[in-house]
Amino acid sequence: MLVNKSQQVLEDLKLIFSQLKEKEINEFKDLIYKSERLFFAAAGRSKLMLKAVAMRFMQYGFEIYLVGETNTPAFRENDLLIVASGSGETKSTILFAENAKNIGGKIALITASKNSTLAKISDQIVEIPVNRVISEKEKSLPGGSYFEEALLILGDNLIISIVEQREIKNDKLYQRHANLE
Repeated sequence: MLVNKSQQVLEDLKLIFSQLKEKEINEFKDLIYKSERLFFAAAGRSKLMLKAVAMRFMQYGFEIYLVGETNTPAFRENDLLIVASGSGETKSTILFAENAKNIGGKIALITASKNSTLAKISDQIVEIPVNRVISEKEKSLPGGSYFEEALLILGDNLIISIVEQREIKNDKLYQRHANLE
């Protein structure tokens, strides 16, 4: 039963990814390239996934910060705030995005809700079309699990694409990989 359920989840994720828009992803990458520093913000399980994505960006040499951490500096005009919110209505992330916008920075949103409050204030949106592709009754996973899992997969593939385009060597990753554990 568990194997069958897992296979169904993988099929569902495959269907979700088949509906991603390459244009949105390329525009998202362009914003990353043009930004001095990358700031990441999310809440709940989306935050856990986004932290993993942020870590990978750091390992490949990007200057990254997690909003709300004690060592996060002031956001500036040439910075990019990358926000993840399935609903696009998470109050804390809306506040972060509004503040970034007021400072003059850019906002890139990864969401399942293109018509949300966050979408309206973002400069770039990548939609993970969970709600358009899979109805509530067809979902094999609870709550926002599809969004969160797709977020991690998208993030890993985004960095792989950037690394290939920029011809960044893997030895850079190993130089910045955690070594105290």
